Amino acid sequence: MATPVKVYGPPISTAVSRGLACLLEKDVQFQLITINMSKGEHKKPDFLKIQPFGQVPAFQDESASLFESRAICRYISEKYHNQGNKGRGGRAELQPAQLGSGVSARFCTANEDQARRRGNQAK
Repeated sequence: MATPVKVYGPPISTAVSRGLACLLEKDVQFQLITINMSKGEHKKPDFLKIQPFGQVPAFQDESASLFESRAICRYISEKYHNQGNKGRGGRAELQPAQLGSGVSARFCTANEDQARRRGNQAK
């Protein structure tokens, strides 16, 4: 049996949860290794070998080691495109753009809200 995918970080983290959701959608077996950030475990030498910036998530799959949640989701979607939910990510032309679209939409909305507030304050 192949070594399961390993995800490092606290499951309450939005970035960690994003990767876990992708793994669950693609029916990929994984091992969650909880990192207690309040105790500084993310800054210890053993963790820094996996994630050199001392942030979460960190992800390992065979020889791949990633540590940015959107890159992790793209990797999972490509590597496991034939299993789980086949409509999420993978080989379709528009899928990589769609993975980041939620963030872009939230960013644009936040900027519009800030601009409106500034406009109201100027009056």
